[in-house]
Amino acid sequence: MSTGTRRRGGDLEAAIYEAVFAQLEAVGYRRLTMEGVAAAARTGKAALYRRWPSKDELVTDALKHVLP
Repeated sequence: MSTGTRRRGGDLEAAIYEAVFAQLEAVGYRRLTMEGVAAAARTGKAALYRRWPSKDELVTDALKHVLP
């Protein structure tokens, strides 16, 4: 039985955006993968693909989230 709770909504989105920027810094845009972001955010790929159908859209939304 798991004692952790599943992150949802804003908490999950924040973890994903944080993972996007960590992956961009570590491997760059060309080598960034949805799998790598999901692993860094400790979530499944399906959670990403439900919100963002592509890497381009995920990175664009992450940038929009932090830029004025």
